Order: sequence, then C-alpha cells, then structure tokens
Amino acid sequence: MKASAFLVAGLLVATPVVVPAVTPVSVYAASDQSTQNSNIEIPIETVKRGEAGSRSTLTTTSVANGEYTVSVTARNQSSVHPDSNLYVKSGDSVVKVADVEREANSEMTGDGTLVVENGTVEVELELGPDKVFSGGLTVVLELKPEPPVEEPETPVEETPAEEEPEVKAEATEKPAELPKTGPASLLAGVAGLGSVAYAGQMYRISRSRLHK
Repeated sequence: MKASAFLVAGLLVATPVVVPAVTPVSVYAASDQSTQNSNIEIPIETVKRGEAGSRSTLTTTSVANGEYTVSVTARNQSSVHPDSNLYVKSGDSVVKVADVEREANSEMTGDGTLVVENGTVEVELELGPDKVFSGGLTVVLELKPEPPVEEPETPVEETPAEEEPEVKAEATEKPAELPKTGPASLLAGVAGLGSVAYAGQMYRISRSRLHK
C-alpha cells in the first residue's frame, strides 16, 4: 500500500492508495542437449487470474524440431476451480490436459504426441468460470528417434550371355574314288592284257590255217 498527500487548509493529509497485487509466475525449463529432451517446471505456488475462457501463456521454451512424446503432470492446491485447462502447443500441434483443478490437492496427468516444426514449445492456460488458477505443473518432452533412412537399392543389370553361333552341318559329296595303283591292281591289268594278246594270237593262227 502507498500513501499520497495533499494540502487541505494548510494541513498535509495522507490518504491510502490501493495497488492491485500481481502474482508472479516462476518458470523453470531444463533442456538435455545430448538427447534433445526438455523438462518444463511451473511451481505449485503459481496463481493466475483473468476472464473466464481467457487464455494466457505460462512459458515458452526452445527445443529442436522433431516429434516428441509429451507427459504433463498438473498439481492443484487446496482450492477447486473447474474447467481450468492446460495446453502444450507448437504451431498447429497441441496436447491438451483438461480440468486440472477439479479436485483439491490432487495431480492430473495427460500425455500425447507433439510435432515441433518452429523450434518452440508453448504452455498455455485457459481459465474456467472461477476466473483463477492456482497450481503448478511439470511438462516432460522426449524427442522420438528418427526412423532409419532406407537407401533405395540399385538394380543390378544382368548381362545376357553371348550366344554361340549355330554351326550347321553341310552335306559333302563323296569324291570319286581314284583307280587303285597298288601291286595287285598292276598284276590284274597285266593279266587282262595277256588274255587279250593270247586271244589275238589264236585268231591269227586260225585264219592262216583256213587259207592253206
């Protein structure tokens, strides 16, 4: 509370001035650079006020692009505020945990898959009809491993075996046999000539007898 002063009839009079209280929201975000996993912590002492149905950002954190498994644990204080909803967002990808303050001193959990394409994750609160949220939460982001890239197989071209040329067998004429020139052939020829000479000799003898 602050005091302001004004002068009335020469007297200094102090009047109180009421300043609306603002409850800070403490946010802790831890990132595991080796695995690209992230934890977002908002303490249970957090209090947020606003119009029913209004949305406000609790925190924004930077992460690597990819597909994440999201686990949310919301912790409520002793008060009950129905229809307080939490959203973990990245672009058009959203994981919602609804009605996290429906029970006092309780924990509400939710999970889902978040696709990050812009390198940021936002935690958003939607207030219910009580126009107040009092609680905390933990968000765990686990980056899913990328599936292995299968390289297309290069087709192996088979070289056809060379066909051997077909050899066609051609009919060959048998050469005419040459006369035999061995010793037996010579003897046979001489014998034939001798018979002829003998026959001629006998013919001449018979002719000479007829003329005598």
